[in-house]
Order: sequence, then C-alpha cells, then structure tokens
Amino acid sequence: MEFKTINKKVIIGALAILLIVVFIFLGRSSVNNLKFKNIVKVNDLYYERTSDAVSLDELGTELGQVKLTTPKTNGKYEFVNCEASKLEVGTKIYKLENEDFIAVEIHSSDTIYQKYKIISPNDIIEK
Repeated sequence: MEFKTINKKVIIGALAILLIVVFIFLGRSSVNNLKFKNIVKVNDLYYERTSDAVSLDELGTELGQVKLTTPKTNGKYEFVNCEASKLEVGTKIYKLENEDFIAVEIHSSDTIYQKYKIISPNDIIEK
C-alpha cells in the first residue's frame, strides 16, 4: 500500500514540474510576439507618433538620428536612446519648443515632419 502512495506522490510532483516548465516556455513565446507602438526613445524618454504634422518653422535643433530599429519585444522592453520601433535607421529627430513633443523627419513623396508625444514606458506595447 505504501508503494502505491509514493508512486502517486512522485507522479503528481513530476506533473507539477512539467506544468511549470510548460508555462515558462509559453510565457516566453508570448512575450516575444508582442509588438511595440510607433515609438522612439530620445534622451531617456519615450515618444509615440501622433497624427499631427510639424511645419519647418516649428523645428528646433536636431537631437540625433535613429540608430536602431526594434519592431518586436524579443523579451526586451527597455530601448536605448535613439532606438525606434518603426522608423528607419538614419531618420532625423528634432527638438520642438514644447518639450513634451519632438518631430521626426518622414520621407515619402515629400519630406514631412511628424509630431511625437511623450508617453510612459508602461505604454509602449500595442494592445
């Protein structure tokens, strides 16, 4: 009788460990599949694209250029400065008078400057 009880405990323990391992791997794969909003990190702040364009006379000094593009989390949530989720490497970033915003140079048929607003690091993942 004791032998059957030990076997049940061993089996239950093994199943518990197996379930934990499965949940760990499932958790990792779902993190890797998350996508970022259209964001860029500049001077330790995150900015998200708005629908507003910026005129040439509103542009301040150049803050830098996008150095790295990371479209998915790959388990990483903290960007380095001048890293973007959807902008091309080399995209120019400009200061605006209102420090809650920056402008980003967008090349299409015409060059336009798109306004980006400050967001919390907690709000960089698409929902």
